[in-house]
Amino acid sequence: MDSVLLAVATTIGRLRGEVPREARIVYEAMNSPSVSKPGRKMYRGLRTDDTVSMDDARVLLQQHGIGWVATTYDTGEQALRALNDALADDSKVAIVPVDGGHAVVAAVDSRAHTVRFDDSYPAAAVRGPRPREVSLDDFVSSWGIARFGLVIAELAAELAAERAGEPASPPKPWTMVSPRRESTRGVIK
Repeated sequence: MDSVLLAVATTIGRLRGEVPREARIVYEAMNSPSVSKPGRKMYRGLRTDDTVSMDDARVLLQQHGIGWVATTYDTGEQALRALNDALADDSKVAIVPVDGGHAVVAAVDSRAHTVRFDDSYPAAAVRGPRPREVSLDDFVSSWGIARFGLVIAELAAELAAERAGEPASPPKPWTMVSPRRESTRGVIK
């Protein structure tokens, strides 16, 4: 599966608590219009060399109630600081471009000098099993080629509240929501 789609599925899983099946996320991408390739769908399928753009990934995440902020940094030091800040907050997920693909960062271990990834590390970048862990130096070197791009994803309600400077209020459980007045017309009492 395309590394961007894998990162999208991993992000949805981390923020929503349930990772969508591969078939579901592929289906969504194959049936959603592309914002980066007008007149086409986001993805042509698993048996093609097609890739999903990050602009299309943003739309897929929005369909799941997830927003993001994308930033590039001038130095690895600035980027690592922002990455560590995001990783310290459980309500956020960090996606980075590495080795010609995109991956979700699980942790940066400064003592062991390593970076760990969720299962989203691009398979095309390695032979054999995907690395779950790489050295910090190798990571920063690969990341720097992509101008230290960093996408911080979080649930859209939390992102909107953060931008407004207010804490996000939890949604009401469906049992607390009253029916709309017009939907009660015609109800037999």
